[in-house]
Amino acid sequence: MILFRIPSLTHQLFPNIIWHFPDKLKQVFLSFDDGPDENFTPQILEILQREKVSASFFIPGERAKKSPSLVKSIQQNGNTIGIHSYEHQSLFFKPEKYIFEQLSKSKNIIEQIIDEPVKYFRPPFGRFSPAVNKVCRQLDLKIVMWNLMSYDFDLKVSDNFILNFMETKSYGGDTIVFHDGHKNSGRTVKILPLVIKILKDKGFKLTLIS
Repeated sequence: MILFRIPSLTHQLFPNIIWHFPDKLKQVFLSFDDGPDENFTPQILEILQREKVSASFFIPGERAKKSPSLVKSIQQNGNTIGIHSYEHQSLFFKPEKYIFEQLSKSKNIIEQIIDEPVKYFRPPFGRFSPAVNKVCRQLDLKIVMWNLMSYDFDLKVSDNFILNFMETKSYGGDTIVFHDGHKNSGRTVKILPLVIKILKDKGFKLTLIS
């Protein structure tokens, strides 16, 4: 089942997690998962820079280790960097020790690259547990989810459907997910300028989570 918007009841059940920001803000918060990718991420950064837009990138430690210069480039372009576990595996049924190793390893790798603390964590596939919450508290990480999924990675969802959804169903305070490290992120590169135009035309400032 495709859920573009996360039900508000879920937000109420897990109030310690960031799902969205106050809707009175004329801001939306773009985020990108699963990168960096040597092909797609530079193109996305170029679009963001051209449009004078900032975003948040959630990066698996394994990817950061392979492409430290791209991670640094994301930071230098004025974007927020969070972690996305190490190997992009679901942590839902994993023991606390494993979760701690995944998150601490990623946090250390990325902090060495960007030379500043990493504050945010987005669980792969959006799956979290009491053990994930506990480890995040130990590592001083805030869990950041989303309330609007673009489904840019799913080619069964058309470009026009995504663009129409952004036009009709996006609201102030939304945290929106795209992907810069998926095999279908070429589609993300293609539609991102149109998405940005739609959101700007609605009067939103597109900014980062901070």
